[in-house]
Amino acid sequence: MSSVPAPVIATTAWGLATIIIVYAARLIGEMLGETQLILIPMGIAILLAMLLYPLVDWLDTHLPKIPRMVHALIVVIGFIGATVWVFYFAGGELIESGQHFRSFLDQSTQIIYEWTDQLPIEINSDLLPQFQKEASSWLQSNWRGLSNNVVAIGSNVATMVAGTLLVIIGLLFFLADGKRIWRWVVRLLPKQAEEPTYQAFRRGAKTLSSYVQSLLLVAAFDAFFIGLGAFFLGLPLVVPITILVFIGAFIPILGATLTGMIAVLIALAVKGVTGALIMVAVVLATQQLEGNILQPLLLGSAVSIHPLAVLLVITFATAQFGIAGALFAVPIAALVNSVMRYYLGDDPFPELAEDRTKTLNAPITNA
Repeated sequence: MSSVPAPVIATTAWGLATIIIVYAARLIGEMLGETQLILIPMGIAILLAMLLYPLVDWLDTHLPKIPRMVHALIVVIGFIGATVWVFYFAGGELIESGQHFRSFLDQSTQIIYEWTDQLPIEINSDLLPQFQKEASSWLQSNWRGLSNNVVAIGSNVATMVAGTLLVIIGLLFFLADGKRIWRWVVRLLPKQAEEPTYQAFRRGAKTLSSYVQSLLLVAAFDAFFIGLGAFFLGLPLVVPITILVFIGAFIPILGATLTGMIAVLIALAVKGVTGALIMVAVVLATQQLEGNILQPLLLGSAVSIHPLAVLLVITFATAQFGIAGALFAVPIAALVNSVMRYYLGDDPFPELAEDRTKTLNAPITNA
């Protein structure tokens, strides 16, 4: 009996490893699904902490006699105030514009109907309404899932308040004492794993911080230029369009493009095919500038993830966890990417290795 060829053995081994990894990921996903009441608020708190941490450090540097907890409290209160104001303004604009959006989208749909009727090929007349129905059903289902997950898996006021309080309390303690909390977690590991894990997640934290801060700038960039294009084209509902694009841009690649297509449909209803094509050009040009210039400039090669990988991660996470999965997928992938690169000997931030004072047992500083 001849021996099994080496390529077959290697392929089988890789196949089994892939099956085990996918199955383990599925089990982990199911376990996480059972604890979303805690994990999602804490995940939001961590992302917000990465965004606001530099502000607390700045206050620590300029007002060193005041405890860090006070600085963290000031930043959290300011952030809550700004968020409430923005949501009050944005929510009012979107609610007031809802009926107008519906009217313009109905008009653009009718134009598409008429256009497809003139094509030389026969198209199923039920196809477009069926697509609309499926898209609406998916959006409503996932939006409901996002509401349930983010605000705490439930419909009563108590769980909504609990989820919000978890985010606020988690954010406050992460800002005030995040480094000590993480050192405590690392010291639960075997002794030989403590320092490598600490250093690996220093890279992960830097990646996450850079990603969250840059994502805010990218969202503002997308919203500004797409909104500006809508304004110069003379479209109605410019402010609501800008708000939707800004919110959508927090889902990388897909978000700003899909919300930008709303502007395209409004342009089709108001300005005809020429206006719609101009708006398509604005959306695509904005995405090209963002993807090829802004993101590499802000993130650099150390924290970049290939667009194909981003699409796959978003697709998988959305299928498993809905819109909440799409929001968290890329930051988690970026964190894992940096941590694994460090473990495999490819340090994404070699400058961190030059600072010998930043070890697990070194005194905690703001840097």
